Amino acid sequence: MRTAVAATTLTLAFVTALSSCSPSIRLSVAARPPDAIRFSSELGPAASALARRFGGDAPLFRVEETAISLQNAGLVPEKVETPTPTALRVSATLPALDGLLGAITVNRQNRTLTAQITRESLARALELAPDGSADFLELLMAPAITGEQISVAEYEQTIASAYGKSVADELRASTCTVTVDCPDPCARATISPVGEGKIQGTAAVFRVPLSALLVLDRPIEIRVAW
Repeated sequence: MRTAVAATTLTLAFVTALSSCSPSIRLSVAARPPDAIRFSSELGPAASALARRFGGDAPLFRVEETAISLQNAGLVPEKVETPTPTALRVSATLPALDGLLGAITVNRQNRTLTAQITRESLARALELAPDGSADFLELLMAPAITGEQISVAEYEQTIASAYGKSVADELRASTCTVTVDCPDPCARATISPVGEGKIQGTAAVFRVPLSALLVLDRPIEIRVAW
């Protein structure tokens, strides 16, 4: 059950992050488990047009399938909604954030959280990705998925050549926001090798360029302490 919880939760988080233009992922570490996770996303105008061009007007996410997947994995969905055909909002609780696909480590005794986003953890997550999301990621030709070794600049140029300047500009301007809620005031929030982090009371807020997540030529590490 723990493996299923990890795979489903991180799958949704990765897919949400990598298939939208203004994604938000929020991890809430409780003083004692269970913990909580929330994520939301919506494609920008250019990416929405791209999705419709290849996939028609069918929703990218399905409420019932997402809710059932969460329940089968042992999570308790509090809210699952798709306000538009290319948007998803989810909030759920899970037994513990620690151990998600080997990517997240929570040490409650030392009061720390570490997240390692790698191509390997993304590949594991995508094994359970909803069909529509996986298809859209294929359209984006993400090096993190294909395994191609190119720079962020080269990837953005590839997108411009394949889909036009508007899609590339939207991608270039997009960031993924990752928020970690701590049970006490946050003492440290660091991210490397790309992105920026800051402390806001009991929360650590990180912003990562979406292109960097789609390329993932190097692991992205987030560290939080409280």
